Amino acid sequence: MRKPPRDEAAAHHRFAAVFAHLAAVAAYARRRGALDAEAVAAEVMTIAWRRLADVPRDDARHAWECYWVHAIRSENVTGQRRAHAELEKLLANNMLVAPTGAPEDWAPSPEPKVPYAIWANDGGLQCVRAAYSAAAAGKPKQLIQSCRADGG
Repeated sequence: MRKPPRDEAAAHHRFAAVFAHLAAVAAYARRRGALDAEAVAAEVMTIAWRRLADVPRDDARHAWECYWVHAIRSENVTGQRRAHAELEKLLANNMLVAPTGAPEDWAPSPEPKVPYAIWANDGGLQCVRAAYSAAAAGKPKQLIQSCRADGG
């Protein structure tokens, strides 16, 4: 097991990104028949805090991408639309592009009040957006490859 981040502020910021999924975890537990879905979600968050270094990064984006792939394969049009909308919201509200030439540890100032991920200004985020547009247009090959590459 890896050690949690040494920087307490970084750990709190990282956990805030994970904690943003509390309601989704509770909803999942409820759908699976948990008698106390909120308690299950709270326990998940407690474990996530203790094992923060083991929680995959950018997990929300990866989860929605793989959900979208599953919805495409099962021909679930409603699921496809929902996944696409959630991913677009993540890109619009939680993804930032660092300025050209910014140092590796660049951070926005002031820091956003929402969980966020920072992308290098190297075209990576534009490639992700292009993959989403292609998938929405019925060409999901890149999205499927991305989900597989990330272990989905």
